[in-house]
Amino acid sequence: GPKPLTGVLDAGMVLNRDFTQATVAARIEIADVRNVFSEVTEAPNGTAVATFTGSYSAINKLLSVTALKITSPLGTAHLKGSVSTESDFVVNGARLSADSVPWQALKTLLPEPLKRWTYHGTAAAELTLDGSWRSLQVTGAVTSSKFNVQGSNFSLQDIALHAPIDWNASSLKLKNVSIKGQSLASGAKDRTQAGAEQVQINGSLDYTTEAPLVANGRVQINGGRFASTDGTKIGENLLLSGTVEVVSSTARHPMRVTGKLSLQRGELLWGKFFADLGGQRPVLDFDGDYLSNDDSVRLRQARLTLLSTGSIEVSGTIN
Repeated sequence: GPKPLTGVLDAGMVLNRDFTQATVAARIEIADVRNVFSEVTEAPNGTAVATFTGSYSAINKLLSVTALKITSPLGTAHLKGSVSTESDFVVNGARLSADSVPWQALKTLLPEPLKRWTYHGTAAAELTLDGSWRSLQVTGAVTSSKFNVQGSNFSLQDIALHAPIDWNASSLKLKNVSIKGQSLASGAKDRTQAGAEQVQINGSLDYTTEAPLVANGRVQINGGRFASTDGTKIGENLLLSGTVEVVSSTARHPMRVTGKLSLQRGELLWGKFFADLGGQRPVLDFDGDYLSNDDSVRLRQARLTLLSTGSIEVSGTIN
C-alpha cells in the first residue's frame, strides 16, 4: 500500500487582477525518495529536491513550465514545456533531460533477461514528450558512456551505448542502436571459458502489444578466445562478424536466437589439430533458444561451413 512521506513544501503564487493568469514558484523536498519509487526495488534512498517555475492561463487552460529541476539519488532531471488542461491533459513538445541515472536502480523496468543482471554505471537521456497523457509519444535518445553488466555466467565492461527511442503506450522502437563493450568474459565454473577484447553491436528493436519483440543487428567480436576445461580445445585471436536476430514471444517461453557469423581470422587448437583459420573463412549458421536462468543458448540446429572440408553439423549448449 501507500508508504509515508516526509518533507517540506514551499510554494508561492501571484495572480493578475482578474484572476485569469497565475505565476507559480515552488520548492519541494522529500526525505525518503525510495517510497515515491516503490516499484523500483533497488532505488537508493535519500533526499529528492524539486524546484518549479511556471505560469497558468485560465483562459487558455494552459500550464507553462518554464523550468522544473529534480535532483535525487536517481539522478538529475530538467523539464520545460507546456500542458493543455482543456479536456485531457495534452503535453506540447516538452523537453526532458536526465543524467546520472543508475542502471541498477532501473533494472526492474527492463524486459527479461535484462532485469536479472547486475549493473554498475549510469545513463542519460534527451527526450521530447508530445500528446495526451493516455497516448503520450516519447522520442529522443538514451546514452551511456561507460557502464558494466554482470550476468550469471558472463560479464561485459566499459560499455558505451547510444539508443534512439520512439515509444508510446502500444509500441517501442529503437533504431540505429550502437553498443560497444570491452573485456567480455563468459562461461560457468568447470565449463568452457570464452571471452573477447571488444564487442560491437549495431541494430534495432521493435515491440508492439500485438506482436513479439524482435531485435536484430550486426555483431563484431574482436580478440575472441575460448578454452575447454581440459585444455584440448583452444581458440585465440578470433575476429568474428555477422548478423543476429532475437525474437521473444512471451515471458514464459525462451527467446529464439538465430544468426550467421563469419570467422575472419584466428588460431584453433582442437586436440592434436592446429590451424590458422583465416584462409578457411568458417561460417556458422545457428538457430537456438536463449535460456535466461543460466544465460546460455541451447542450439536447435547449427552448421559450420569450411571452404576446404564442407559443412559440419553442430549441436549442444553455449554457456
